[in-house]
Amino acid sequence: MVTVQKICLSHLILSLCKFTEFYDRFKSLIPPEHVVACKKLVRTITDKGVKDFRNKCVGHIWDNDSGRPLLNSEIMARLDRMTDSDTEGFLKWINDPKANVFPATVVSIVETVRDALMVKYSLSPDEIINR
Repeated sequence: MVTVQKICLSHLILSLCKFTEFYDRFKSLIPPEHVVACKKLVRTITDKGVKDFRNKCVGHIWDNDSGRPLLNSEIMARLDRMTDSDTEGFLKWINDPKANVFPATVVSIVETVRDALMVKYSLSPDEIINR
């Protein structure tokens, strides 16, 4: 089960980083009423050190700064920093099935912006998935 949890967390980290890349490249296309929420989300992702966690713990097996793989204790320290020592709260910030109300969670922001882009640019769900 620990392996499955690591895979799931790694996928979430990669997805958060992808959102920051999307924002950096396409913020001019985001409808104005959603820009503030997106900018705030990117700032929060940055402040949490998500990109650093991706670069040091998810994306690579070798840490160039130390010249070796990170120790489990070093990975856990970085995880605690990123989640504020509250993994459950971190996951709820990403997706709260009971309260995914814009702009309270990452999922609510991504889905709201996706839907707004679909309307603004007359896209169908198939065009987004099968591009």
